[in-house]
Amino acid sequence: MARAVIAFLVVLIAVGGAFIALNYTPLGQLVNIRTPVTTRADTTTPTETVTTVVGPSPTPRATTTTPTVTQTGPATTQTTTQTPRVEPIVPAELLNPNLLTVSAYWDPGGIYVYDSQQRRLERRIAYRVSCFAFDPNDTRRVYYTDANRMELFLLNTATGERTVVFRHSTYVRCVRFGPGGFVYFSEASGAGADGKIFRFRDGNAELFYVVRLQDVGFWAGDFDFDHRGNLYLSSGNSIPSSLYIVENQVPRVITTLDSSTVGLRYVTQISLRVEGGTLSIARGLLFTDYLSSVYLHDLDTRRTYRIYQNSSFTIDNRLTDVALAS
Repeated sequence: MARAVIAFLVVLIAVGGAFIALNYTPLGQLVNIRTPVTTRADTTTPTETVTTVVGPSPTPRATTTTPTVTQTGPATTQTTTQTPRVEPIVPAELLNPNLLTVSAYWDPGGIYVYDSQQRRLERRIAYRVSCFAFDPNDTRRVYYTDANRMELFLLNTATGERTVVFRHSTYVRCVRFGPGGFVYFSEASGAGADGKIFRFRDGNAELFYVVRLQDVGFWAGDFDFDHRGNLYLSSGNSIPSSLYIVENQVPRVITTLDSSTVGLRYVTQISLRVEGGTLSIARGLLFTDYLSSVYLHDLDTRRTYRIYQNSSFTIDNRLTDVALAS
């Protein structure tokens, strides 16, 4: 009897071992399947020279929570579920003008100038900047906003003097020069309520235009004007996002992209190197992806080009605005 029991147990152990061998998957294979790792190539490797012309001394990032706007704060990107037609992106290199001005938020933040010929990035202003507009009559003067504050700032880059020129009733998102040579600024809450663009004149804010959410769905406050006074809008920090032109008081979609469209800027007469050749763009819209890249959309051909990419800008120091400098 004992021999029969032992024989039965031996058979049972053999069958169980075969079953485990057939169904065993190495732990490494499970990890590779569930957590694929991808790497992102950096097409630009500029040397950063931090030369602070104006601004406070660098300070460690506070460990306490910085007050943010819950709907369109600068560290948040909204992803929508709509699936519009998305335009492809064409890699390119900026030739003329060769200087690109960008702003970044959070750590360390500031306004930077990138020289595409020398491939050098230099920080000029050390304040946290969400949006900026240099005075076309005196480029030493720059208006700027901090999207988590309610003030419109004016900075004299020659003297370092910073003043608050206006205190708004809510967060000030973007600032631009526009029709009549006046300063314009915006307020927005993403998908929370209609946005507004104001004209700043004689120390007062005059309502200029209301961006209705029923027309755009989401708006983080980005806008600009062309030389004829036409108003352009971009969705901002949402994915996908769109570029618009306002016609008869209603925004019309120009294109939709699979990235954020932050820091909208109307530009003219741009030269690019594309696919081994050169290309001239008569008029276009500059914007950032709210991370590490700058794009240019050609308003005539409706093609979009990536003209700058730098992986040193990350979620801790996002690109928030862009302009061309001569």
